Amino acid sequence: MLKSISLFSLLALPYAGATASPEFWVGPDVPEEPTELWLAEAGLPEVLKTRDVSLEDRDLDSRATVKIPVVANFNDRLPQSPLGTYRGLDFQMGNVKLGTGFNGQVTKGIIPRTPPNALGYGVVVNLGDPSPTITVDYDDSNAISFDLHNFWFGCALGAISSLAVPPITCVVFAGGYDTTGRRVALQQTAFVPANASSDTEPMILATLNDDFKNLADVIFVTKYNTATQLGVTLIDNVNFTVTAKV
Repeated sequence: MLKSISLFSLLALPYAGATASPEFWVGPDVPEEPTELWLAEAGLPEVLKTRDVSLEDRDLDSRATVKIPVVANFNDRLPQSPLGTYRGLDFQMGNVKLGTGFNGQVTKGIIPRTPPNALGYGVVVNLGDPSPTITVDYDDSNAISFDLHNFWFGCALGAISSLAVPPITCVVFAGGYDTTGRRVALQQTAFVPANASSDTEPMILATLNDDFKNLADVIFVTKYNTATQLGVTLIDNVNFTVTAKV
């Protein structure tokens, strides 16, 4: 089983000259082969550099497998509750959120791609707390691995308990790990509100590269405008393919 993933340093130093404008600097582009030196210079948290894992041997060849395409929009789950196991994977990523207003309509904040629900996680601040993770590793799991294709997301100022907060600039980092615990994929996507004076903002699409295949885990880390800014990341329409035992 996976050990808990320690978060040594979630938020690094604030970006130099960070502003809320579209010119907000989001850091260096991820190279094709990110090195540990690049990760350190980029100010990324330790959780995306190394992992302390111990995986049980998986009997991958003893049974037939099937590939299951999924687009997870969370609309069939109750709001304000942890998502947990969903569509073949374990989403260790905070709570399901419901849009404010009539029938879940968002009147302030991030508009889910397919209202009314989205999945949200906040800033992880305590040493040793797990980072937001999607994993195949849970009790009675038939999932062997998964490919993560894309997802929609946006960021808002404030606490995880509410969607009625203004949109803010952020960068979401996704790190993909194979069944041995080795990082095999890394990508960043910036969310910059198009209108700083608007109370609402639609989500944007994060399309993952071809390295995000045959994964056991994907870990998410969000950097907001400053290291001390309280923010929430909202995710919707997660598009993935699960390889599972029949």
